[in-house]
Formats: sequence, C-alpha cells, structure tokens
Amino acid sequence: MAARYCDQIVALKRGSVVAQAAPDQIMRAEALKLIFGIEMVVMSHPRSGLPVTMPG
Repeated sequence: MAARYCDQIVALKRGSVVAQAAPDQIMRAEALKLIFGIEMVVMSHPRSGLPVTMPG
C-alpha cells in the first residue's frame, strides 16, 4: 500500500533504518529481502501496472 500512495518509503528493522528511497527503488526483490529477510517476488498488477509482491 505504501508504494501506491507515498513518494518516499523508510523501512525500519529493529528500530534502525535499513532502506530509504522512492517506491520504485524499494519494490525490488533485493531491497525487500534486506528489509524482510525472505525472498520476495515482485510483479506488476494486471490492471494498475503497480508493483505487487509475494513471498517467493
């Protein structure tokens, strides 16, 4: 949801900033693995074209 509505995303892990960037930079498999610690698949939503993710 944040990628749809925000200009910048700040991701925290244990109280520390681990990523801060525009949504198109955060919504990448490499960045999401750093943030969440699991492999993520990023794809485009069929209607909106916006990135959506799921565990991969």
